[in-house]
This record gives sequence, structure tokens and C-alpha cells, in this order.
Amino acid sequence: MHKISILLIIISFYTVKAQDPTYLNYNSTNGLSSNRVFHTLKDREGFMWFATDAGVCKFDGVNFTKFNSGNGLPDNVVHRLFEDSYGRIWLENSNGKPAFILNDSIYSGQTLSVLRVNDNLQQISSIVEDEKQNIWLSFLSGYVLKLDRQLNSFSDFKAEPRVHYSFIYEKEIHLITEYGIFCLKDKKLNLESEFNRIEDKSTVRAYRNKTGMFISTAKELYRFSINPSDSGFSVYAATSSRINFIGEIKGQVCTGNQDGLTIINNKGKTETYFKGKAVSSVCEDNEGGFWISTLDNGVLFIPDFNIRHYNVASGLISENVTRINGIDNNHIIAGHKKSKITIMTDHKFETLDLYTENPGGEGLNYGIKRYFNSDTFLVFVESKYLKFSFSNPSKFKTEQGLINSVEFINRNKAVVSTSNKLIYLNEGLSQINDIVAYPKLDLAVFANVKANDLIYLPADSLLLAGTNSGLVMFKNNKYYSDPAFNFLSKKDIYSMKSAGNNMLVISTYGHGIFVKINNKNFEINKSSGLSDDLCKGIYIDSKKNIWVTTRNGLNKISFSDTLLGIFSIKKYYSNQGLACNDLNDVFVFKDTVWVASSLGITMFTEPQTITPLPEHKIFITHINDKPYSIAGSKYSSSEFPLKISFLCPSYKFIGNLLYKYRFPSISEIWNVTSATTIETGSIPPGNQSFEVMAFSSDGSWETKPEVFTFSIVPQFWQTLWFSVLVVFIIASTVSIIIFRRVRNLTTSFATREKILHYERGMLELEQQALRLQMNPHFIFNAMNSIQFLIIKKRSDEAYTALEKFSSLIRKIMENSKHKLISLEEEIEALQLYLEIEARRFSDSFIYKVEVDETIITESVMLPPMILQPYVENALWHGLMAKDGEKRLNIKFTNHTDKIECVIEDNGIGRIESKKLNIGKTKSSLSMKLTADRIMNMNTHNEKIYELKIEDLNNDKNESLGTKIILCLYKNNEYENNNC
Repeated sequence: MHKISILLIIISFYTVKAQDPTYLNYNSTNGLSSNRVFHTLKDREGFMWFATDAGVCKFDGVNFTKFNSGNGLPDNVVHRLFEDSYGRIWLENSNGKPAFILNDSIYSGQTLSVLRVNDNLQQISSIVEDEKQNIWLSFLSGYVLKLDRQLNSFSDFKAEPRVHYSFIYEKEIHLITEYGIFCLKDKKLNLESEFNRIEDKSTVRAYRNKTGMFISTAKELYRFSINPSDSGFSVYAATSSRINFIGEIKGQVCTGNQDGLTIINNKGKTETYFKGKAVSSVCEDNEGGFWISTLDNGVLFIPDFNIRHYNVASGLISENVTRINGIDNNHIIAGHKKSKITIMTDHKFETLDLYTENPGGEGLNYGIKRYFNSDTFLVFVESKYLKFSFSNPSKFKTEQGLINSVEFINRNKAVVSTSNKLIYLNEGLSQINDIVAYPKLDLAVFANVKANDLIYLPADSLLLAGTNSGLVMFKNNKYYSDPAFNFLSKKDIYSMKSAGNNMLVISTYGHGIFVKINNKNFEINKSSGLSDDLCKGIYIDSKKNIWVTTRNGLNKISFSDTLLGIFSIKKYYSNQGLACNDLNDVFVFKDTVWVASSLGITMFTEPQTITPLPEHKIFITHINDKPYSIAGSKYSSSEFPLKISFLCPSYKFIGNLLYKYRFPSISEIWNVTSATTIETGSIPPGNQSFEVMAFSSDGSWETKPEVFTFSIVPQFWQTLWFSVLVVFIIASTVSIIIFRRVRNLTTSFATREKILHYERGMLELEQQALRLQMNPHFIFNAMNSIQFLIIKKRSDEAYTALEKFSSLIRKIMENSKHKLISLEEEIEALQLYLEIEARRFSDSFIYKVEVDETIITESVMLPPMILQPYVENALWHGLMAKDGEKRLNIKFTNHTDKIECVIEDNGIGRIESKKLNIGKTKSSLSMKLTADRIMNMNTHNEKIYELKIEDLNNDKNESLGTKIILCLYKNNEYENNNC
């Protein structure tokens, strides 16, 4: 352990009142618990925390979550916050009762016995964590409490009467007391240094960075080095008001004082911001923004410390700036309402008031026009105009004249827009006065044209006048029209700018902007990425970037390919440092941007190089209003719809964040929303996942997906066992019905017919019995297919197949009641059967049923189930064992004397099928029964049916499949008159 020694070196310093950066104010009126905020902290997930005299607030960029004694805090007055390596937010309470917040739950002595301490410890002065994750709490009463990292046990030590601050140095805990700096080692205090030169020890603050330790009293800041070669303290700076806090901003030490924020550079020079505000802490967030807590004004959020804001306190005559123009960053002219002008030279402001007894309306500033590339400007303020030169600022000239705008065709000619007409001036700048002095002067005049802005395009000799009701064009002093500008018809035109001969930009108030580049026209509005369609001022910078001010932010449009119209839009809002979002005008010099608004002027510099954006994170916060950390992962269908809440902590992009989400098992398509809570629709049972991402509206960054995995417990009717039970019940019911019908049919023929009809009656009975024996065999095969789908967990397909199977069973039962059915009904039954079997083969099975157009299927009658056995045999014995594509074609052809049905498959053939079935006793019972039926029907009638079975082979005698031909002859008792 090196001894920390003292060296007294007085460093000279002086304080400068700096221009305050732009900030947003969060206070008790917009969410904070109190305006008295002692400390602010950024946790490792990017959320902001505020310690106040009315509890603790957690801020996510949208909502404040409040913690106080009402929901578990041991004390409402919290002076400081500390986050340990486990993500626990520890509270330095005023009453000395230890507590921390984890996952939005409060843990104190009421919930954890290890946090119960005696009532005499007084206020907690500091909390630190050592390398072993032990937590050390020091108290103003002189006690030190050590908690192990698992919070299973604690030990306490008595130090000096007052411990102001503690820190870890060389793995040991050090205490700053009224008598010096002590090292607490082996339960003993070892003095490291003395405060011999510090007189006021009543209030001590401390801060440690890479260069050393900074310790403050009420009004002085001391520094000592951790380098053992140094021999003492040095006075680092002094302040005129009490020091509340020591910290760091961009590598520079800062102090929060009762009268502002002081930043001290390495040379001892200081700058003070926010005079009059009692600053208590400073914290930088993940996006480079700074949060400054105050003891009377809540929290000040500074999106960017390099952004400057100019208002009345800075020297502006009015904060409502309607127009802005200039030469460079040191020569700026700002126009206001009420006929007022502010001129800035080298950041010093001079104001001009052009007010007269008759200002003519509100004295609105219509425009600030630069005379070519000189330092002369014309400023038009309704009833007056001002001619001003930066080279001779003391001599400026104001004249009466209702002038809205002016455009110089060349140095000798100009066009002026008055309240009701356009006037051509042949002597340019010098003749503007003649408009008022000689109102009847014989000048070229276009009546009824009141232009908000004028622009002259020398390459086309074209003068454009932008009015409230559209664009008016003149060429050679005559009205002119061009279809390329039809977009601007009847639009309210606000401003126009050009860059050379190949770039023209026109802003409209309500319809975005119009851009013409190299004879290519582009309409850019809100639907194509612009922040708003209510556009005002525009500016084209030296890099041909287009800057547009709108009622909702500033836009920078950059074309990467003008031929294809490829461009990007970068947006700036108040959360990124602008004074407000309602903007009026913009001026750009090199990389510095000046923005005029109703709340003053904002100036910022774009970075010269691309600065990597911070890595934003997105969090799922709640499931069904319960914290995500304790939410379950299994849900029943009765709990739907699920309500899922998520959030991306961002403070610069508040109100300009978008989210996209999806359920991958349902759809790969992302849904986009600006809401932070969604409700799910119907989701099928099983394991599911929810993915969500956040991204900025300008597309500059996007988070990685956050995934919530969960499972949906199916209702009993959605389970596999229930499906199997339903199939079993249906099959059993059908089997019973068929059995009873067979029994009834058999019984009905117990009494024989007369002897003359004996033989024929027996044959009929045999045919019906054979037909009814075959039906259970088919049902068994169809159920095998459904069972196959269930086993493979193809639930949706199984449900569909079950529905088809039910329809098929109903049709079989209906057809079995009749001796003859139509060919149409037979084909419908076949197609239902094929649809069921097709699911078993998946995509490898292709079938086709073709019917000759001349066959009237509803009029051709035949016994039911006469074709199905051959189709079934082709599937189960021919195609099932075949690899690759499986085809089955069924074709009905009409001939003069018969109807021919051909069933052809590309299966393995009969020879290979027999080889595969050697040793098996089971054979195609349905094929045999059907053949017997055909034989019996042909026995007692003229030739009705003819059956042929052919093996299809190639030249090498290899099987190509099987063809079955079944002919129904028309000249028989089954023939219908329509055949």
C-alpha cells in the first residue's frame, strides 16, 4: 500500500459565464416526484434514475416509475444512488436505513433481515463495491457496514465521528473523515493523509477519476494525486457559491454549485452554466446526452453540450425568429415580428426596431435577401425595408415600402413583389426607392401577383413567383407554363432556393417540397420520409444538401443518386437539442447550422466524421401487466389475448421511435407500430416465440431483436388424445352401423322369394354382402392415413383430413342405401378419398380425374363403390412402395356403345408388388370382391361390365406401372336413356 502524500500547489483560475446549451426541463409538472432532485444515475440498461426528497423515479424516456414510502421505501429523502455489479440500485437514505431496488421491486429491512440496522446510524453518506462484490455503506455517525455479495451476512465497524465519503483504492476501502483519509484494513483504521490545510470541514464532497482524487469543502476544490511521489494537496479551484457535487463532463472535472454548473479544464480555466440554478449532480446517458439535477428546478436534459441556443437573455430583441440569413458564422441577420431585426457580428448582438406608427399588420419579416455575394442585405418587414451592410454597419438605410420579396436578375435589374403586384426595375437596387417615391412610374408591372418569394433562373431566362395559391412563371416578361411544375398548382408556396443551373428547391406549406435536379423532378413529403408536410424555410449548403424547416423538426436531405432519385433524410428534433420542433428558417455555413424558431436561434455543428451511434437496447417490460422478470412462460387459451409491453430507452428520439414485431411460427412478416404495447390474436397451441425490435424513424439505427419464448397449453379438444378418441368413436359408430345394416339385409332375405326368382335373388344378396364387406376395409385404410398424420404431429392436416373423412363416410353411408348411384356421385366419393390419401404422400403424389365433356355424369348409373377398390389398390400396392414422383390418372371416355374408365399409375407394377407381399397372408380383398360383383352382374344380364388389367413395361421389360380398364356398356339394364 503506497502512502498518499500531500503537495500544495496553488493554481490560478478565472470564471467565464458561458452560453447555456439547449435543454429540456423535467419537473413535477411532467412526471418527476419533486423539483428537489439530489442525484441522477444511468443504470447498465440505459434507464435514468433520480433521487429526490419525495422518493426515487425511474425514467424510460416516456414514463416515470415512482418509488416512495407508500410502496416500500424506508425513507422518501434519498440523497444518492449507486448501482452494483448485480444491477441492484442502492439508495443513500436520509434516515440511514439500507435499501435497494431490483427489477422494480424494493428490498429493505422489512423484506431482508440482513438490511436491518439500529436506529442510531444516521444518514448514509456513501456506498461502494469492492472487487469481491462486497457492498460497503458508510454513515455520518461514523459507522461502516459491510455486506457480502450474496447479502447473507454483514459486519460493522466504528470509524471516526463523521464519515463523508468512501472509495476503493488498491483493493482496500478508504474513508474520508473530518480528520483525514483512513484505510480500513483488518478492522483497523490507518491514517493516510491529513486535512491540515483545509479549514472548513463541515461539508465534504469527493470524486475520483484516473488522475486522482478531488475533494471539496463548501467553496473550495482540492486535488491530490495517487502518485506516491507527490507530497500534498493542491487547491484546484474555488467557487463563489457552495459546492453540492463533484463529477466529470467529457473528461473535464465539473462542480455542481448553488449558483450553476462549473466546468474546469486542465489549465484551470472555468466556465459556468445555468446561473441561478442549484446544481446537485451530472450524469451522461448512453446517447451522449447529459442530465443535470437541480435542487429547485427538477432535471435539465441536454441532448448535446455542443449545441448552443440564443434567446433574449443572449441578446436577441425577440425570441420569435421568423427569418435568418448571413455571410458566415460571425455575421448573422435574424428577422422577427413587430418590425424588429437582430444583427450578430462576432457573436455580439445589435438590435434594430423599424417600427412606425403604421407598421402595416404585425410587422412580419417576409425575407432577408443577400445582394449577390456581397455583405449587403435587404430585409423586408411589411411596411418598411432595410438596406444593411456588414462592412459599414453604422450606416443602414430604412425606407417605407410594402415589399414582400425581391430578386436580382443581374446587378442592374431586379424584380420586386409588393402587396398586390410584381414590378420590374431597370436600375436594380437604386431604383427600389422609386416604387414609393414615384408610384406612377412607367415600369413593367404584373398585377394581381403577390409573391411570398421570387427566384430567377438565368439558364432558362425564367422568373418564378411563389404565391399562396401556386407558382406563377414569367419568361421574357410574359406569363409562362411548364408541365414539370404541375405539382405546385394551387399549392401554398413558402420559399424557393437554387444552386447553380441544375438544382431548384421549392417548399410548400402543406405538401412537402419540390426538387428539380438536372431536369429530374422529385416530390418529397411525409410519406417519403420528411418529418412534416408543413414546410417553411429551405437552404442548399455547399455540399448540395437540402435543409428544410417544418412545423415538426429540421430535415437534411442528401441525394446519393440523382438519376435514380435515391436520397436519405436525417431529422433533428427538440429532443436532440433544438429549441423546439416548430421551426421557421435555416442558414448553413460549412458544417454549422443556424435554425430560427419561435423560441430563438439554435446553432450546432455537424461532426466532420461519422460518429458511431450508441447501441440501443430493447426490453420486454410486462406480460399481461406483470413485470417480465416474474412473468410465466406457459399460458392457456383462456388467458388470451396476451398483452405484451416493450420499450427501448431513448431520450433523443422520444416520440420518433418505431417498433416492429412478429410471431415467427405464424408469420415471417414484421408488423410496424409506434405503440409500446400490443395484444396478441389467436395463436395455435404449442411452443411459440415473440420477437420485437426498435428503430429510429429516420432509419439511422436499429436494435437487435428481443425474444420472448412461451408455450400455449391446448384445451382438451385440441390435444392428440382427444383427436384419437374422436376418430375411434367415429370409426366405431360407422362400423356398428355397417354391421347392423349387413345383419338387417341378411335377415330381410331369410324368407326366400318364389322359386322362379330364387337364383337371381341369391345373386343380388351376394352382391350387396360383398359390397358391404368391402366398406370396412376402405375405412380402415383411410383411418391409417389420418393416424399417420397425427403420429407425424401434422395436426392441422389431420384436422382437415378428418373433416374430409367425415364427408366421405356420410357419402358412403348415403350411397350404400341405393342399388345404383350416378357416375357424378361415384366421382365425388373418389375425389374425397384421393384428397385424404394425398395427404399421406405429401407433395410427391400427383393425381388427376378427367371426365369426357360429352358424358352426362348425373345420368349414368352404376353400382356404388365399383371403382374405388382399383384406385385403392393402385395407391397401396403400386405407388406406396415407389420412390420419387407418384402419379395416378383416372379418365372417363365416352364411346358409341360404352363408357370407358381408365385407371393408370406409374407404380412398381404387379410383379414387384407380389414380391414385396411374399409370405404375407393379407391380399387385396376388395379387388376380389369387386371382380366377383362384376362376374355376378354379368351372369344374369347382357354384358354390362368388362374389366382389363395391363402391366406397363418399357423396352427392357421394366415396369412402368399398371393400367386398369373398366368398360360400362350402354345396352343393358343399367343404361340410361341419356347415355
